[in-house]
Amino acid sequence: MSIILGYGQAHDHIHLEYEKAEHALGYLPASYKTREKEKKEAYKELNKNNSFSMKMDGALRLIRAHFDRSLEHSIGGEYWREHPTFEEYLSKIDEYTNIIPAEIMDKIRNKYGKDLEQIDNGKSYWYPSKT
Repeated sequence: MSIILGYGQAHDHIHLEYEKAEHALGYLPASYKTREKEKKEAYKELNKNNSFSMKMDGALRLIRAHFDRSLEHSIGGEYWREHPTFEEYLSKIDEYTNIIPAEIMDKIRNKYGKDLEQIDNGKSYWYPSKT
């Protein structure tokens, strides 16, 4: 049986989920506006003639923005307890192979591994396994 909540109840319920997530994770995802700003800056770092470490920083900032979006979505969907940590997420993401230089992706793969399950190719949202 599904429960239908009024607007006020649904709004309060979402806030409660965010509070639970912040308490358990010690972290909340960045806001939409902050994520978009980070993505723009990250793209600039990746596309300039920067050092390897600056490009790596840009790549991680870009992926972090997508991680935060995925985590935010999982809080709204109430499966945030299962959502991977950022480090685990780094091993699962494959969307960036055309954006992030191969040598940067290789370094990320060498450090965090490659486990492409649970995130569809070309996507950045993580969903729990259906099994």
